[in-house]
Amino acid sequence: MDHFERSQKAFRYSEKRIEEAGQRHSTCSKRTQTQYGYPCGLPPVIIVGGSGIAGFVLWSFTYLRRPLPPEVVLPPFLLTVAALEAHMIEEYLTGFGPAMSRLFNISWSERSFLMIFAFIGPVLYALTALGLFRRIPLAGFLMCFILIGPGVAEFVHFILPSLQPAVQPTVAAPVQAIVGRGLLMQNLPNFWVHVTRCLLLSRHVHGDSADDPWHLRYP
Repeated sequence: MDHFERSQKAFRYSEKRIEEAGQRHSTCSKRTQTQYGYPCGLPPVIIVGGSGIAGFVLWSFTYLRRPLPPEVVLPPFLLTVAALEAHMIEEYLTGFGPAMSRLFNISWSERSFLMIFAFIGPVLYALTALGLFRRIPLAGFLMCFILIGPGVAEFVHFILPSLQPAVQPTVAAPVQAIVGRGLLMQNLPNFWVHVTRCLLLSRHVHGDSADDPWHLRYP
C-alpha cells in the first residue's frame, strides 16, 4: 500500500510539473507573439523580407531593364549557388537551425532546415538558371534575391554570437526545450560569446579544446 501511495504521489508531482511547464511556455509564446506580431518572431521576417526588398530594388535597376546574356550571368550565378550549397552542408552539420531556434525562440527544426535549403532551394536555383538562360525577367529577381539574401546577408552570422539567446542563455551546453509554436526540440546549441567565451563560426560547443581551429578565443 505504501508503495502504491508513493507511486501515486510521484505521478501527481510529475503531472503538476508538466502542467507548470506548459503554462510557462504558453505565457512565453503569447509574449513573443504580442511583441513581434508573428509566431516565428520578427528577426527571421526582417532578414528574409529585407533581403527580398533589397533584391527587388537591385533587380529593378539592373536585370529588369536590361537582361544580361546567359554567357555573362550564368557562370557567376552557378558558382555562387555551388558555394551556397557547400555552406548549407556546414550549417546543417553544426546545427544552425536549432541554434536559431534557441536564439530567437522559434520552431526551426533540422527537418524544416533541410526542406528549405536542401530540397526546395536547389529546385529554385535550377529553375532560376533555366530562366537566366532564356532571359526571363523573373529569373533575374530570384538571382538578385539569392545574391543579397544568402550572399551579402551571410555577414549577419558574425553578429548573431553577440546576441543573447531567448532560451536558457546562461547554459553553454546544448539543451532540450519547448520553443516557438510548442515544438519540443533537442540539442539546441548556444553560440553566445558571453557564455562560450569565444567567437563560434557555425560550430557546436563541444568543450574548451584549445586546439579547435574554429574557435577565435578572447580572454
